Amino acid sequence: MASSNRPDPNEVLFNYDRAMAQMDEHNLDAIVGATFTNSYYMSGVRTIYDDWPWVEPYQAAIVCRDDAKPPTLVTMTMFLPSLVGGVSTWMPNVRLYDWLAIDKTLEPPDTKSNLVAAIGKFIDERASGDVEKNLVDATIGAFKQLGLTKGRIGIDDLRLGKYLKDAFPDIEIVDAFKIIMNIRKARTPKELRLLSYSARVNHIALETVIEAMRPGLKWSELAYLFKETWIRHGGSSVSDKGLYWGGAFKGEYIPDAFYLPDNDFELEEGNYYLLEGEGQVMQYHADCNRTVYLGEPPKDYLKGADAIMRAYQAIEEPLRPGVSTAEVYRAALGVIFEHDLPFPRKTAVATHGVGLEFVEWYGKYPTQRAIPESYMLEEGVTVGMDVLYYGHTLGTFHMENGLMIAEDGPRSFYAPPNTESVLPAGLIVKNGNGTDTYCPSDVKLFMEKGIEPELVMKESPVPSWCHH
Repeated sequence: MASSNRPDPNEVLFNYDRAMAQMDEHNLDAIVGATFTNSYYMSGVRTIYDDWPWVEPYQAAIVCRDDAKPPTLVTMTMFLPSLVGGVSTWMPNVRLYDWLAIDKTLEPPDTKSNLVAAIGKFIDERASGDVEKNLVDATIGAFKQLGLTKGRIGIDDLRLGKYLKDAFPDIEIVDAFKIIMNIRKARTPKELRLLSYSARVNHIALETVIEAMRPGLKWSELAYLFKETWIRHGGSSVSDKGLYWGGAFKGEYIPDAFYLPDNDFELEEGNYYLLEGEGQVMQYHADCNRTVYLGEPPKDYLKGADAIMRAYQAIEEPLRPGVSTAEVYRAALGVIFEHDLPFPRKTAVATHGVGLEFVEWYGKYPTQRAIPESYMLEEGVTVGMDVLYYGHTLGTFHMENGLMIAEDGPRSFYAPPNTESVLPAGLIVKNGNGTDTYCPSDVKLFMEKGIEPELVMKESPVPSWCHH
């Protein structure tokens, strides 16, 4: 459906056409994103407040099913410098509120200031209505302007929804958390470019860590290298710990202790180490996992690597649009049970979404179940694809890539043209000064074809002065 309000899908995060389809499916007259993540996703506006652990939302993005009604961002007057200084929004209509209630009549505006002139121009061209005193009043004003006084309204923050219902008794408030999550499920080209850049940085950070690994080095030093690499490229690691998995308890190294905070232990010859690389740029996340062995790996341990890598190859066929993630799970477990592994059910297969949040589940609440609710794969879905063996008798082995689902199969973000080289699949072996890779010779991964060149972003979207 043509509309002057429809944004260019190459230039916005928000999947407008998918939102229209979701509103049709759920019989909604509008959707409202008020949580930090969804207001950013829908409007494109992310401020420093997104980094603060606030409980309440401070912005609301409104999109109506009637595409003649202008998409509207409700935000604070104090963010006007951001909106004219580079954090722009595609939404043509902006409603304002003044949280700090600064009395602007105390002194005349600085008419010589370029910033004040730019803000004045923005207000003249984009802002409408009165400046309200809080988010609730400003959103109510936007609803009146848009004629949303009745009908079904989907919103991701039911606290704000309650106040809208109080103001407009004839509207029906619908919990739209999963609806908006389903809109976010298929990525726009702009999102894919941001995800490609985050994966590129993650690749560089993991390669830096692998190159540095040697007996006697502390895990905390590797974690510092990982975090510092992310910062130099305009992003940050997801965790203060830097690298997940490695941990120590009462001086004992625990290889698969994801949640242990102590990472101040020394690497030793004859141990394996799980490297979980997680980071983000502009809130678009990357996730990847490799296993590294220091020294000559025992033949028994290689049995786990054989099984996991053949299972990883087997998941490529069901990783296609129109296939349920349950089929991915069955394909991997089918291969695992063909191998003589102790406790084969200690294998986790997780096809989890990666995007604005480090882990995005598209199933029903609660998603935190033993085997997550399956969901249907679609073109443009991005996943962190884990096949993780936890058999302590043999030894833990993990393999994960960040993938984009395409019609012809999965595409890895950790391969050219997005990166300069393929991040090695299989077990990475560091023996002395050399680095080698062990992978069964019959395992070939189509995904290493990589993503399309037009989706590659090799320069940071964050200004260079932020990296220092």
